[in-house]
Order: sequence, then C-alpha cells, then structure tokens
Amino acid sequence: MKKIIGIAARPTISESKRNMLGVYESYIRCIIRAGGIPLIISPTQDMEYIKDNSYTPLTIDEETDLETILKLCDGFLLPGGSNIYQYDYNILEYAIKNNKPILGICLGMQVMATYKGNNLVLSYNHNHVNHEINILKDSTLYKIFNKEKLIVNSRHKEQVKDGGLYKVIAKSNEGVIEGIEFEGNVLNLGVQWHPEDLDEQILFDYFIEQIKKQ
Repeated sequence: MKKIIGIAARPTISESKRNMLGVYESYIRCIIRAGGIPLIISPTQDMEYIKDNSYTPLTIDEETDLETILKLCDGFLLPGGSNIYQYDYNILEYAIKNNKPILGICLGMQVMATYKGNNLVLSYNHNHVNHEINILKDSTLYKIFNKEKLIVNSRHKEQVKDGGLYKVIAKSNEGVIEGIEFEGNVLNLGVQWHPEDLDEQILFDYFIEQIKKQ
C-alpha cells in the first residue's frame, strides 16, 4: 500500500499579484517516482492575517485542524521557501513526537535546526552555485550516497549557526552546515541543498523506504 507524504505548502504571489499557497512540481515528482502519494498541507491559520508575523502561534482550534491533516500522513517533507512559519514547527514537532519520518530541504532544514531556538545568519557565496560538501561516515547521508564528498547546488541567502537539537553530518568546504539529523527518530533528516533539482532520486527513494518500514 502506498504511503501518504505530507508536503508543507509555501506562500507565494501569482503573476496577477494574488496570494497563493503551493509546492514546486519537482517535489511532487520526486515523491511520486519514489512510490509515495503527495498531499499538500496548507496552513490552518489565516495567512493574510499573520503575514507580518510568521511566528504567530496557532490557536487551539488551528492546532486541532492541523493535526487532523497530519494524522492522514505517513511521513512529511518540509520543502524550501522564503520564510519559516509557525506551522512548520508544528509539523516538525508532530513528526518528532510520533516518530514519523521527515525530510527537510533548504528552508526545511533550517526549520529543523532552529527548532527550540537557534538563529539564522547571512550566508555568502551560496546562492545559485554548485559546490562540494563533506559528509560524515557515521551518518544517514553517507549510508544513502556511500560517499564522503558530494557536489550539490545551493539557493540560500541564510545559514544555520549550528545544528541545534540535531547532529551536524555534512558541511561545505567553507564550513556551512549542509546536513543534519535527529538521532532519536526513525528518520529525521535535513539537507541545505536542493536534491529535487539534481539527479538525486536516491534520497527520496530512501525516505519512502523508511516510511514503508514503519
């Protein structure tokens, strides 16, 4: 039976200047190719109301509504984006507490590292470039790629200062954190680059495989 993967929607603006919520097709494609069923998770907050304060806590009703959606999912994907919203942390917390596999990409990894209080800092020379990263042998990333070095892409203007509650498992040659994992869960992995835009279906395949083992 196929597994349902909840993907956090990201606010954007259409060509006609209307507010939208959506997910890049590349994320959907990678999940489908890995054998999963993508389910877009929309915020249960009024995004127009909270646009000037993305960390506005969810009300009890909003948390209940979000949990109703999350219970439908077997695993979660926190994709890239421009801003972190409180509901990103709610999704992450649900995954941690219920031991549900979760994969964070770019902003999604930053959500993981800033969970419980880490700060972001400006990142230089890591926006729209390809570069090398170094992977710890004792890590899930090494298990997936079987490599200590990997060429990745970057589209981020900020970076995390440290892993927070997560173990740092990959860095660029300049010391930018590129991979983290939370060792207390079956799979709780974050990467700073964009595997959905590279030939790295293996990462999504591994993600779905771990979900099927649950």
